[in-house]
Amino acid sequence: MAGSGRLALRTLPVPGWVRGSSPAVVSRLRDAAVVRPGFLSAAEEETLSRELEPELRRRRYEYDHWDAAIHGFRETEKARWSEASRAILQRVQAVAFGPGQTLLPSVHVLDLEPRGYVKPHVDSVKFCGATIAGLSLLSASVMRLVHTQEPGQWLELLLEPGSLYILRGSARYDFSHEILRDEDSFFGERRIPRSRRISVICRALPEGPGTGPGEPPYHVPGRVVVPPVHAPGRAAGVGGPVGYPSIMAATPSGIKASAPCLRAWQSRCQNRKRERPWVVGARTPVWKAS
Repeated sequence: MAGSGRLALRTLPVPGWVRGSSPAVVSRLRDAAVVRPGFLSAAEEETLSRELEPELRRRRYEYDHWDAAIHGFRETEKARWSEASRAILQRVQAVAFGPGQTLLPSVHVLDLEPRGYVKPHVDSVKFCGATIAGLSLLSASVMRLVHTQEPGQWLELLLEPGSLYILRGSARYDFSHEILRDEDSFFGERRIPRSRRISVICRALPEGPGTGPGEPPYHVPGRVVVPPVHAPGRAAGVGGPVGYPSIMAATPSGIKASAPCLRAWQSRCQNRKRERPWVVGARTPVWKAS
């Protein structure tokens, strides 16, 4: 067991799809870390997979994420969906998000190859709000949550194909989460073999202001906004990615894009096969170079 790299901890199994280090942890996260097995029918899973495949196939698997959080992956942000897929995502919104929560307009799609995995991380509060909900396609996997201050407190979620997981509240902010690599993929004593896995992740809009006093919110309804960038030789502030001209202008009600600069920037992003200026992660946002 020690040789496999798995946590050498006494575990208390919970029937079904959730198991934890203690009854207290399971109880604490009962409504904060939720698994809905069988959320998708086989036909719905096929609908999503078929729609995503052409976009994902144009990308190569990568092995060095900008913050070293993911290995063996390709990813995209997708805002336009077929009518059938939109209906599925609307169901996710109805089940996972509160009536007062607004979702980010783009859905994060993460494709892990059979030996790919996600290392422990906490998604940045700058780019993602209080709730994250993900659909699992193609392969079963195990998600492990570990308390950031008390590593002996942990929870594991069994994510089967077609399942929906929801992280909110304490599970979102106080626990890191990861997808176990194939050799460590156990749920209790049960081996969960990994193959290629696609996750379709909906996220609540971030709440509150930017990173410092006097800075406007990152997300202003109806406007395209990027986070502040700290580039050598340039004062910290609102601007485009490193090496790009500033595309933002401050206004009393927030910040908005300069249309000509934004069009030029988007064109260069397209040429680099890049659909977004930053990657949601646990650390300072940076431009991900080609």
